Amino acid sequence: MEKILNNKISILFMFLILKQIIITSITALLANKVRSFLTMLGIIIGVGAVILIISVGAGAQSLIINQVESLGTNLIGVLPGKAEDEGPPASVMGIIITTLTYEDAQALNDKKNVPNILDVVAYSKSVGPVSWQGTSYDTSLNGTTSVI
Repeated sequence: MEKILNNKISILFMFLILKQIIITSITALLANKVRSFLTMLGIIIGVGAVILIISVGAGAQSLIINQVESLGTNLIGVLPGKAEDEGPPASVMGIIITTLTYEDAQALNDKKNVPNILDVVAYSKSVGPVSWQGTSYDTSLNGTTSVI
């Protein structure tokens, strides 16, 4: 019986403490209305900013994923050179292999050679000088064909 009475007293005591905490909190909030308002405003703006940044990031991620997926999973890029099983690729070592030609692209587009290829586009890039109206510019040159 004494144990039950002690439990009831401790529960009642906890409720009294909780009641006192709530009364003290409300009194402090009402005593400093401007400070309380500014604090709440800061919390609201902070939470809103975090939600906005996360939403913009998720939207950008979705946009980029959709753009990459719109390219399709049926695209293959063929680059000149040889794949190495061990060590870094040759291009890392400064070795540039340019063994693919326009004729190679035409051969890939020939349905007798590779019947499942739909389209082939040749692409080439280089760095070099370009002159216009007597002025020379160092630039990156990129070129591609339409569908062969």
